[in-house]
Amino acid sequence: MTLLLQKYYKKTDNPRSRNPINFGSMQGEYVYLIGIGGVGMSAVAKILINEGCFVSGSDLQQTPVTHNLERLGARINTYQDGKNINPYTSMVLISAAISEDNPDLKKVRTLGMKVFKCSEFLGFLMKNRQGIAVSGTHGKTTTSAMISVILEKSGLEPTFVIGGDVEEIGGSSCIGKGSYFVVEACEYDRTFLNLSPQVGVITNIDRDHLDYYKNINRITDAFSEFVSLIPEDGLLVINNDDVNARKVISNARCKTEKYSVIMANGKYLPDYVVRAGRKYMLKPNLNEVMPELFDNPLHGSDGFGQDATWLAVVYYIDKARSCFNVFYEGRYFGDFCIRAPGLHNVSNSLAAISVCNYVGLNKNDIERSLRLFKGVDRRFQTISNRDGIRIIDDYAHHPTEIRVTLETAKSIYPSKRLWCVFQPHQYNRTRLLLKEFAGALTLADKVVITDIYAARDSDIDIASVSSLDLVQELKERGGDVKYIENISEIVSSLHDDTEKDDVVVTMGAGDIWKAAYGLKERLENK
Repeated sequence: MTLLLQKYYKKTDNPRSRNPINFGSMQGEYVYLIGIGGVGMSAVAKILINEGCFVSGSDLQQTPVTHNLERLGARINTYQDGKNINPYTSMVLISAAISEDNPDLKKVRTLGMKVFKCSEFLGFLMKNRQGIAVSGTHGKTTTSAMISVILEKSGLEPTFVIGGDVEEIGGSSCIGKGSYFVVEACEYDRTFLNLSPQVGVITNIDRDHLDYYKNINRITDAFSEFVSLIPEDGLLVINNDDVNARKVISNARCKTEKYSVIMANGKYLPDYVVRAGRKYMLKPNLNEVMPELFDNPLHGSDGFGQDATWLAVVYYIDKARSCFNVFYEGRYFGDFCIRAPGLHNVSNSLAAISVCNYVGLNKNDIERSLRLFKGVDRRFQTISNRDGIRIIDDYAHHPTEIRVTLETAKSIYPSKRLWCVFQPHQYNRTRLLLKEFAGALTLADKVVITDIYAARDSDIDIASVSSLDLVQELKERGGDVKYIENISEIVSSLHDDTEKDDVVVTMGAGDIWKAAYGLKERLENK
């Protein structure tokens, strides 16, 4: 640990001490964040502002995230030209996306300032808390948000850093007085290996960040290293429905709990009754009624088997909620409802239930808190439902996420025409997963593709693919698709072409959310 960080963090012989972090000496310090508008960086910026630091930073453009930070007191520029570095800056934090040729970074290197990755900063914070690191290619934001909400609503006052705003707990980050520290652990650049968790979660492992990892084997190797970070007295929670997640268990030194989700369909499960359009299972103890459920996998080699610790049996889903029975080690645990549609959100809930049961919370507190959870911004978020046109905004930017989101939309709005307005995120990702993107987008009735949102892309990446390539791939699969260059034109086109009972989903990790709000405004001003 450098002398600078020794100044900021109380030293302890026990790296998992429950002693609170000593932020007193950070008050009045100048901290500069390069890439301050990123989800993780902005969450850390809020923590630093709340702890009395003078926070400034840079990003490529202004967004609602940067505007909010400015309202909190941060000073932010969009030049990243090295001319806005305060000479009194004592610590510089960078996101994993910042390269060494970034002018701001080159400037602080010249000035001899101490530079740390955001994940390193979080790692030092975690050493003084009981760390809960939620990793996975998909679902880690929602899962870490669920865990944080449960801990907060149960009075444990956690510290948390989440990649999205959560209304019930006041945003995306907070320094709490309790001993638990929940972090959304990103695998890009192996940044999650800078953490020191007591509890680790793996929601799934998929082909992503191929600009860094190149192939799935290197990705699973990184997750195996993440698993090895958890001490013998800790807990690893993994999605047993994900074949790649199951591959990394062998590297665990700690207790492992696996979770799995299935639908009640009358074929494998006891009969259910239907009342007022809702399905209710008659018998809650599956282990007694149908023991073969826990002896044989239902979905072949990629499904859960008898070693699944946690099982959710989903018996009701609509646009407002999902209801399911939970079983722990073959015994009935409880009945749960969440205010979020889709089997993927039930899966996220099950990971959160496992973690919160491990830290000692009772099932009633867990159930009550999950029932209050309203979701995370830009995760299947309804923006408007005016004139019979429902507008939903979603962060999905990977083929798997797109497929799950569109499947969820079709399942809860089966009779409606489904629009998907997709902004590809990163040229490298678009090129390498082009066919997978096209296959997922065929689930929508109408597709609008706009320009690719650049992120960490080289000139070679940018020259290698365009949105028109994706449009052509989708047309070859029979998709009803058109390309529209900019967001203002998208809004005008949607305003003219959408009809009553249409569902419009804007989708992507860039600024496509502007189209959702633009259409909402046009509909309201008719």
